[in-house]
Amino acid sequence: MEIRYATRVKLGMAFIVLVILASTLRQLTSTLSSFRALPLTDDISLYEQRFNEVKHFLPPNQIVSYSDEFAKTAKNCNAFVLAQYSLAPTILAVLDSKCGYISNSGEVSSHRSRLVLDNSHDPRHEPYLLRLFPSTYFQPDNNPISIAGGNFFHADQIVLLHDFGLGVRLYARGGK
Repeated sequence: MEIRYATRVKLGMAFIVLVILASTLRQLTSTLSSFRALPLTDDISLYEQRFNEVKHFLPPNQIVSYSDEFAKTAKNCNAFVLAQYSLAPTILAVLDSKCGYISNSGEVSSHRSRLVLDNSHDPRHEPYLLRLFPSTYFQPDNNPISIAGGNFFHADQIVLLHDFGLGVRLYARGGK
């Protein structure tokens, strides 16, 4: 039985298409299984969740003083940037740091704010912090009021308004 040339070309093309399709399906199943292995939330989303409750206590479109142990280190503003992103439209002004909002006059506006948000980090309670801030040296969170130990005006007049857990605390300045 002799097969015509046109039929042989069609069979050859069909065979090539089947081989390519089988290869593509194998790759697709491999990719789908990789997606199933991914965590449900990424590290930045986990970090944002630290501030879910805080949003309800902060005034929108106003400046709030902010403190974290990383911002005191030169060129280490990642925690501040993620906190600002999570709490927008509230404007955070970092205490004793070059991170954050500075007014047109060059004066750091954080010293005018009545509210102070303290954000301390402890990777023992949040292991994703080690992935999120890999180059940061972590100190265990032993000091419940980290802003009082820094260069903060009248730290004895600070009153804790709310402890949100995971190192996020909101204070008010008593003298303002």
